[in-house]
Amino acid sequence: MTFEARLTLSDCSGTIADIDMLDYSVLNANRNEVKSIYYSPYFPGNPYLERGVAWNPAHPCMGSGSFYIEMNDGSTRVLSPILFKDENPSKNPNHFGGLEHWNLECWDYTQGDQPKRVKSIPGTTLHQLSRSDWVDINVITNGKSVKNHISWSDL
Repeated sequence: MTFEARLTLSDCSGTIADIDMLDYSVLNANRNEVKSIYYSPYFPGNPYLERGVAWNPAHPCMGSGSFYIEMNDGSTRVLSPILFKDENPSKNPNHFGGLEHWNLECWDYTQGDQPKRVKSIPGTTLHQLSRSDWVDINVITNGKSVKNHISWSDL
């Protein structure tokens, strides 16, 4: 059986990212090792673990989801992209030129292990995205699509 797990981000300028979550560079495993995939349009638990950053009202979580990828060995890999709005309140020129922007982070772990946050989806360098009025998150898993429209003015 062939599985599909794709994350696409777009804004008014077009496609920002189109990521095959089953690519070896992301999954660190071959597609033929995948037994099943489930997508949930939320993050399990509390992504606000980085005290002083993610707890800051100027850096709210705006959207998230989780790919549950069951492997043939019985383990389940969890990849959870999370989109934050970074208002960059200090306007530090060394942090994205002092400008407001979106942050895309990811939790990457094997279910049952301690969740760990990484700054970007494995296999990518995508982390800071230019500010736009909105971002569309589109996920396709095995022919089923989930869309989430996130507006900068939300919250």
